[in-house]
Amino acid sequence: MRRLFKRVIGALLSRFNLICLMIILQFFLFLVMTFIFNKTVPVVFEGLSIVLTIYIMNSKSTDTHKLAWIVPILIFPGFGGLFYLFFGLQRTPKRQRIKFLEFRDEITKYINESCQSGPPIPSSLRVTNYLEGNSYPAYRNTTTRYFPETTMAFEEILKALAKAKSYIFIECFIIECGYMWSRILKILEEKVSRGIEVRVIYDDFGCVNRLPLGYFKTLRKKGIHCHAFNRVPLFVNSFTNKRDHRKLIIIDGETAFVNSFNIGDEYVNREPCFGHWKDNSVLIAGEAVQGVVSMFLQMWNLHKRYDVDFKKYIRPATRDCESDAAGLVQPFSCGPLSSKQIYESVYLNLLNCAKREVCVFTPYFVPSNEFLNACKNAAQSGTDVKIVYPGIYDKWYTNLLSRSYFLQTLKAGINIYEYTPGFIHAKSMLVDDVLGVVGTANIDYRSFYSQFEIGVVMSETEAIKQFANDCKETLKNCRKITIEDCTNTRVSVKLITSFFKLFRPLF
Repeated sequence: MRRLFKRVIGALLSRFNLICLMIILQFFLFLVMTFIFNKTVPVVFEGLSIVLTIYIMNSKSTDTHKLAWIVPILIFPGFGGLFYLFFGLQRTPKRQRIKFLEFRDEITKYINESCQSGPPIPSSLRVTNYLEGNSYPAYRNTTTRYFPETTMAFEEILKALAKAKSYIFIECFIIECGYMWSRILKILEEKVSRGIEVRVIYDDFGCVNRLPLGYFKTLRKKGIHCHAFNRVPLFVNSFTNKRDHRKLIIIDGETAFVNSFNIGDEYVNREPCFGHWKDNSVLIAGEAVQGVVSMFLQMWNLHKRYDVDFKKYIRPATRDCESDAAGLVQPFSCGPLSSKQIYESVYLNLLNCAKREVCVFTPYFVPSNEFLNACKNAAQSGTDVKIVYPGIYDKWYTNLLSRSYFLQTLKAGINIYEYTPGFIHAKSMLVDDVLGVVGTANIDYRSFYSQFEIGVVMSETEAIKQFANDCKETLKNCRKITIEDCTNTRVSVKLITSFFKLFRPLF
């Protein structure tokens, strides 16, 4: 009985529950403050709403993102304004932003000088030219391989980690103690004992209910350099919403994996509560790895205590196999430290250049107006646009919100397929079987505007051929959703989704 009591108390006082409690208290505080000030000095909240509306309208964000905040501010003048001040207002220190961008430009310049990538990029590849214009070079001397399942990628990751001779970098939104992490950690500990450098970044919010408090200290004691990104305070604020959603693994600056999956047992189908869990990954070996290395070091150098000399890790890559000589490989990243929505622009460029077909894998579908219009324009121009969505969802509220877009999407001629075996967590887009992107961004506001994300654009590479085959095989296990499936939605569901849409930036 005493043990049960201790477990109950321990669960109630867990960090996750304490944070949830503080969020509820803050929410209640917003309501109380709204009520009090609306009764005493209503002109203050009215003025605040006007000022914030003007501020948002003149910000550098897209019209869709502006509207997503302006609507709740105007509908709920007090509450909406306070909510934006705490969760929507960009509070990234200017010095940190400048430092991040200056380091990115410096390391990109160094890579461009040290890596010779062959002939110039064709002007027809709009997405590639766009990324180059934003300091993300494209590379030719690179080998690629696409993995349609986490289990396949995981075995290759373990083999690559076991061969590490110089250093290992790991960055992941979620790391959870269990089968998958224990196998990786065993190799990391063995490598550290041999003097090999290991650096790990995990997102503190992503791991808040999956790792013990202060787990980064545990790893440091093992000799692993580790940082918990953007540690979650009890009193959350706008920057608490900025998360490191990237998933990458780098070995010796020669091999890199950019994954859609985190490190946890459900991703390798050892927890079947969501049916078959489908993810994907791309392995790159060669010059393009230097781009992934630079992105990891940019994130690491955000933390003043851990400044590192990037020249130690940027090196000419050696490969045992021939590269995809004709193909282009272009790693890129995005995040709230930049005023540009890089990932959304990549998707838009890909959609605009499609001629025959587009296949999109996404676990969530809360599109911006720009993305939805680009899909509609492509479909109405004769392009077969396919969106593959989970048959079994992991979050009921995002599923409701996502499905609320299905009817207008289908009416515009866009095809939606439900992955019947389970949950599809992959985030990728394939265009005409020759061009595509594999990465970490969902089709939602958080990925486009609030989180750090990473992806790899590829053109005419071996990985693109393998990705095309995976799209064909995946569609065989999907059910095509029809307009009739979306026309019998209950009124209560419509009301709930209408309310959720007011706060789309949080989804």
